[in-house]
Amino acid sequence: MELARLVEAILLDQPDDVRERALGALLTAVLQGESATFVPRQLDLVVNDEVVDPAWPGVPELGAQLRGHEVATLTIGPDASPAELLAVAEQLAQEPRHGAAAHHFARALIGVGTGAISATYDTDPRLADILRPTPMSQATVEGGEAAETAPASLDELLAALEATRVPSEVARLIDELVPFAERGADRRDGRRIAELLARVFVARDRAEGDALRRMYTIGLRRIARGPILMHVVPLVKEGGEAAKVAIAALVGAGDLGAQLLVERLPIAEDRAERRALFNALVVLKPNPEVVRWLLTDPRWFVVRNGLDLAAELRASELEEAVVPLVRHDDERVRRSAVQAIGRFQTPRAVRAIEGALDDPAPQVRAKAAVSLGATRHPRATERLLAAIAEENDPEVLTALHVALAQMGTPEALAQLMEGAKPGGRIFGRKTSALRVAAVQGLSHAVAPEAKAALDVLADDKDPDVRAAAQRAKRPSRSMEAVTDVYFTP
Repeated sequence: MELARLVEAILLDQPDDVRERALGALLTAVLQGESATFVPRQLDLVVNDEVVDPAWPGVPELGAQLRGHEVATLTIGPDASPAELLAVAEQLAQEPRHGAAAHHFARALIGVGTGAISATYDTDPRLADILRPTPMSQATVEGGEAAETAPASLDELLAALEATRVPSEVARLIDELVPFAERGADRRDGRRIAELLARVFVARDRAEGDALRRMYTIGLRRIARGPILMHVVPLVKEGGEAAKVAIAALVGAGDLGAQLLVERLPIAEDRAERRALFNALVVLKPNPEVVRWLLTDPRWFVVRNGLDLAAELRASELEEAVVPLVRHDDERVRRSAVQAIGRFQTPRAVRAIEGALDDPAPQVRAKAAVSLGATRHPRATERLLAAIAEENDPEVLTALHVALAQMGTPEALAQLMEGAKPGGRIFGRKTSALRVAAVQGLSHAVAPEAKAALDVLADDKDPDVRAAAQRAKRPSRSMEAVTDVYFTP
């Protein structure tokens, strides 16, 4: 069964030396023997009319792949070359194509250009798969008469899968579940597919032992495929139980589930759907390379979604792709880039945020101020004070003073208290806007001195300052809420 070992090695992405040994053993067996004909019969694999022991390495996997490609017989002649054998094994290890597996495998075999290897196929692959008898539907003989029972239902198959700990039984049950998933895809019944996959993934995660886990890995290649799983994605925006089940199925699918969500994000119909997809992606924690793909999209809103996702993931691998986006043409992208960069907390990130304090867009400058304060970098106080001296926009001034409060250092607190005080009558006069911004910064400081200063300012002669101080003494928003003022995915 050297072919089975080679297919298994390719399926499980085993090292090259393992594949080479399996190919060498297969070639030796071919050269020494006659033609070998492989027939997947029910859950057995028959070679030259003899049933092969399913305990042999790779036998269940080879049988499952033959059935998945809807191959009725596969014959390898004694003249097959190493290149031909490897090409056919690699094709057998590929994910079967939904609805036309036999057609695709036949075309691939023709592409190999071999006369030493041939195959026959089910005449109606999908119908044959759906009608394939199960132990529950086969005729049983009682008292000399055959009696048929109804085919197993989806719930019965899933319950049996959850209960079994036998690898060969897992292979059989997943085989029986494939038609349910494919019919669900044909009908675009995402709920049915999500419920099926969610339960299978739970059973897989509970599996113990390499043999059992390997059988799940092989079997799920036929169910958790893009053309099937894509019908689960629309459920995410529905919320409630439907979204919960859908996300469980997508989480179980790993990178493929995250990739399908990412592909849907740019074409989401409205903001509510984008938010639902975004929240689901945060749960899935996609591979950074998937997020990098969003960052290179020409559409500003796609890039912004990628930046917001990068900020949530805090993946250091993305810093190199994110930092240049602080100079993007669209200010909405620059704003999200500043937020994402602030999560990296590296010297390069801090420099990029400092540069954004000079951005022409006020909202970008405000976001940069709060992001810089959150870094608590040693030179941040000095940079914030320099920006305050040059800033005229009231909202940005507020953000700069809130950033000083975030720093939490005695120097930053002293600057806030000094900024809130009234200036001299002739020299050192301060605008109301500047003082109000300092008061709002004090409202986010936790030091007792800040609270005492607010008590004094609540009776200030300037009505704007007085009102700001009185508001500051009431229950206010958290620092996290202030940090996200300009975050609008």
